[in-house]
Amino acid sequence: GVRDEGVGAWPALMVKIDNHDRARPQAGINSADVVFEEIVEGGLTRFAALYHSQQTELLGPIRSVRTSDFDLLRNLNRPLFANSGGNEAVLRLLQEIEYVDVSSNAAIGAYQRIQERPSPHNLFSDTESLRAVGASRGQGGSPPTMFVRHDGDDA
Repeated sequence: GVRDEGVGAWPALMVKIDNHDRARPQAGINSADVVFEEIVEGGLTRFAALYHSQQTELLGPIRSVRTSDFDLLRNLNRPLFANSGGNEAVLRLLQEIEYVDVSSNAAIGAYQRIQERPSPHNLFSDTESLRAVGASRGQGGSPPTMFVRHDGDDA
């Protein structure tokens, strides 16, 4: 359960996490509240991990935004969005969506490269740093209720 009563007001944090063989093991994915696996190209997949009620000290490897992320972002009430950038066309389309940019381009100090990992599978962050950047940018909105527990309480 949620330990901090203020958690419900936190914005969702959506993080693009690599799922390439060289990206494994991923860090922090088990702390996500919900994880979506998205096909990106050539049979490869990436995760869109949503963090709302949990924190994690190491998170990644973080990768680029794709158009497959757009519908998720639109449904999360202006979430924080952590990613490693993207191609010019995708970034232009992304500007039409309401979100708080905590990407590696916008929040440079919140990211680190882990040298023991091969590039581009070596970009990491943590939820506390990403949320701090989000707070400095006016935060986001709390996400809508996605699920209801059997006892009727929102989850």
